[in-house]
Formats: sequence, C-alpha cells, structure tokens
Amino acid sequence: MKISVGSKNPVKIAAVENAVQKIWPGAEVMGIEVDSEGGRCQEPFIMQ
Repeated sequence: MKISVGSKNPVKIAAVENAVQKIWPGAEVMGIEVDSEGGRCQEPFIMQ
C-alpha cells in the first residue's frame, strides 16, 4: 500500500508513517508537494 502526504515536511511525513505502520505494517508513506489554496502560509504562525 502506498500513502501520500500532502507535505514535504519530514516531521509531518514521519508522524503519518508512525501512525500508518501501526495499522498497515509495510505500507509506503511518501511526501508530495502540493500548492496551497487561498493564499495560506506554508507553515502555521502565531500573531502577537
């Protein structure tokens, strides 16, 4: 089984892989780059 994560962030990919391996051992998890819609930032931020 192959699972795609809509991010190239290695921390996000590792988190998905950790969760997926518990349900489907041996599944392949890969990150893919996707365009964000609506002018959203690539990473969340806090306004102060």
